[in-house]
Amino acid sequence: MNLFLLPKGICDDLQQIMARFWWGTKVDGSRSLHWLGWDRLACHKHFGGLSFKKIRQFNIAMLGRMGWHLYMNSNSLASRILKAKYYPNVSFLEAPIGNNPSYVWRSIRESQSLIRDGLLWRVGDGNDIAIWLDSWLRMLPSLWLLQPLTLILGSIWFRI
Repeated sequence: MNLFLLPKGICDDLQQIMARFWWGTKVDGSRSLHWLGWDRLACHKHFGGLSFKKIRQFNIAMLGRMGWHLYMNSNSLASRILKAKYYPNVSFLEAPIGNNPSYVWRSIRESQSLIRDGLLWRVGDGNDIAIWLDSWLRMLPSLWLLQPLTLILGSIWFRI
């Protein structure tokens, strides 16, 4: 699951097998009563669920781990091979699908938007900032910040 994107049908089948095991069947083969839906059981324990994994989302998260490795460790052998073949002039986050991609590359690239949406970085000296291309604020209902910016200098608070 951390290298190949499983088809949706297989993910659904695995999830059904897990649900059947959890809910069980009666001795005569009839189905038992389902007290909670699978979406509710898949919620985190703090939210009243049992923290079961949704197989498709778990698969993409595992692929995201491999994508993060390609993005952060550009000197590893796998990173250098995939970069040379599929995205020689850009980073992993801007990599196109390419012509005739392998199933491994298509699978890892499926996690690209997940990584891009969750990525935060420190500005540092500002040399790597692409002002017109980088997303500055998360998708908000409006383009304006709704809360005033608060700066903390030592023990003095400033409201801007």
